[in-house]
Amino acid sequence: MKFVVLVFCGLLALAAGCVTPQQVREKRISKEQPLFSTFPADVQEKIQKGQIDLGYNPDMVRLALGDPQRKYLRLNKTGTSSFWLYTAVDSMTEWQPVMVPVTYVDAKGRPEGSYQTVMVQRDVANEYPLTSVEFREGKVDGIIQIDPEHDSGQ
Repeated sequence: MKFVVLVFCGLLALAAGCVTPQQVREKRISKEQPLFSTFPADVQEKIQKGQIDLGYNPDMVRLALGDPQRKYLRLNKTGTSSFWLYTAVDSMTEWQPVMVPVTYVDAKGRPEGSYQTVMVQRDVANEYPLTSVEFREGKVDGIIQIDPEHDSGQ
């Protein structure tokens, strides 16, 4: 019976820790409700869906997508633009062979040594871009997103 209770409690704790992107977005919006209320209804609707559009200001983008993982500045002949980069991470575990020294005592009591191959578990995280948002003069001037129809998954 204790085992069943422990498993149930563990599953309950796990479920409580699962937060969807929509819930995170709703929390961001509720914290900034006075600001959110100043946006036109069509903008509010898109933000609630996690969508952005050309002409949005940084506050609108931040409410829709959150804080970017990276920010870049680009300077060219026409001026300066700011890029916000949103990324995701794929995590995986891989096994890697490693040579380790092994010391042992032979039949005559003398210390001997050799190298043995052991397999070591290594966690690998690969970050990849999802969306890049370009701001020029405080407004979204360009959006780059992965095209799901042409994404090879690489």
